[in-house]
Amino acid sequence: MYSSHYHYDDVASSLLFIVVIISLSVLDFQKIISHFKSSKLLQGLLVIWLMFFLILLPYSPLRFIKKVIPQPFHQEIIQEINRFEQSSSGKQIAVQDVLGSHFYRKEMQAFYPGDDCTAGNKFYYGSLPHGLPEYEFLVLAPKVHHWGISNMKQCLKELDQDPNHIRQNGYQYLVVYQKKSDLSL
Repeated sequence: MYSSHYHYDDVASSLLFIVVIISLSVLDFQKIISHFKSSKLLQGLLVIWLMFFLILLPYSPLRFIKKVIPQPFHQEIIQEINRFEQSSSGKQIAVQDVLGSHFYRKEMQAFYPGDDCTAGNKFYYGSLPHGLPEYEFLVLAPKVHHWGISNMKQCLKELDQDPNHIRQNGYQYLVVYQKKSDLSL
């Protein structure tokens, strides 16, 4: 059933379903189908009407599909992730929540900073018996959704000003920081 995401939506949708059943029982489908079979114009109008109907629904499948189609910069982000993955294999990393599924390793944690991005993962404090290991690299992507980081611009500014985080060059879409205590230069 179609949902409009309102309270007591199940009552309205059930009543609408009953009305549709009663209306369909009264219609003469043989007559309607014969009209559609004989007229290409009606067939074309039906297809156009269905497309517009599906596009204009607030939660339509076509709108959802349009939103999830990758843009060209998504492919470039994935290429940068793969390049970073090769250069940092075996090292503990912290990544922005949405980037986690692109890394295939155990030495990884999601980055939820809380109010101060330089203080590490606030989300996990007190919830794990031994805490999280310190990360060596922090990977962020400002152009994608940054759930868990309330203000991405402020977070990047704090990390740039923090003497313990060194921003790595060579990335256009990713922002990679290495902890200063772990630098082996």
